[in-house]
Amino acid sequence: MGQALRYQWSRPAKAGLMPADIGYINAHGTCAYLNDKSEIAANKTVFAEQAYKIPVCSTKSTTGHLLGASAQWKPYSAQMAIINNILPPTNNY
Repeated sequence: MGQALRYQWSRPAKAGLMPADIGYINAHGTCAYLNDKSEIAANKTVFAEQAYKIPVCSTKSTTGHLLGASAQWKPYSAQMAIINNILPPTNNY
């Protein structure tokens, strides 16, 4: 398993979560074909069949790179999506 895959699953695993416990992924993707393709492949490797049941979106496709603000924006947008039970749009997909 590559470093990115190990990291992707290390956070939920440290919290005692299983793939079936994951209900939403706020992807890193910027709607660049190769980036999105590799990220989806990683999701499928980490979450196996469960990957097809987990909603995925990328707020970065709408906001662009926020540089220093991205560390605050990504968790906030993910939290608001869960609280409001809506998925933010993923542009260009």
